[in-house]
Amino acid sequence: MPKLQQNDTNRVVPHAFTADGAYPPNTRMKMSATFGVLTAAGDEDWIGTLVRRTKAAGDAATLIAKHGYDVFVAGGAIAPGASVTSTAGGKVVTGTGGAVDPGVALTEAAGDLDHVLVLRTA
Repeated sequence: MPKLQQNDTNRVVPHAFTADGAYPPNTRMKMSATFGVLTAAGDEDWIGTLVRRTKAAGDAATLIAKHGYDVFVAGGAIAPGASVTSTAGGKVVTGTGGAVDPGVALTEAAGDLDHVLVLRTA
């Protein structure tokens, strides 16, 4: 059987992740308890798959997002790792409970009208 390769480069997340251990390419990954550090997803949901293998904890990890990512206009300050939700005027804010909860902020938004990179979780 030929070796299968993940090649959808349109979903490669432009964010610096690291892995918490050694994993082969195409491993399903989730966020660990530490923001920005990926760990293998067990019998649970995942956020994406590894592009290249990692050899040890702390190695750079390139992620192909399961659902993609978007850049949104923030309606206030948003910290990296925070869940974001929709609010008036087409903006996103920290939290959940809006009409749409698009995902997790990968970058910081300093305040209103700033841009934030969001990893879509649905």
